[in-house]
Amino acid sequence: VKKKYSEVIREIIKIADKSGIDNTVEGKNLIEELNGFVIKIPLIGSFNAGKSSLLNRYLGVNYLPVDIIPETAIASELKFGYEEHIIAHNSKGTKVFALEDIKTINSVDYDYLEVFINSESIKPLQDIVLVDMPGIDSKFEHHNKSILNYIKEGVEFLVLNDIENGGLKESV
Repeated sequence: VKKKYSEVIREIIKIADKSGIDNTVEGKNLIEELNGFVIKIPLIGSFNAGKSSLLNRYLGVNYLPVDIIPETAIASELKFGYEEHIIAHNSKGTKVFALEDIKTINSVDYDYLEVFINSESIKPLQDIVLVDMPGIDSKFEHHNKSILNYIKEGVEFLVLNDIENGGLKESV
């Protein structure tokens, strides 16, 4: 669909050029925005509800840390990449980490991670980004801020619940 829309925008730019209308910048910006568009699907739920475990099971490899302390939990966008690595984002910029360093990245230092994985499970998703989220009830303000940011960005959400501890908590 994105390819088709890009072709239509390019045709509109050509028609505008022939008509003497200068809209090249707007057209290129629109194509860039379209190419960058993804659908983010955050997995939300209580701390230790099994969000990372479910994603690891889907991926077939334990990429994401489980049984970790809440302080190290950080929103992690899963994306396909031939070279596996992590890009950690904060207000000052980005830092690249090796995939195996994921357990050492502290959520206090970074806002979110892009986790590039060479996985046949992730590859066909293309423009769909699964997001492993910190637990809703982790009691850390930066986790709540991260969750609220993704509520604004998410189109769909997967809510996980730990059935051993009863029904949905009020926080969820």
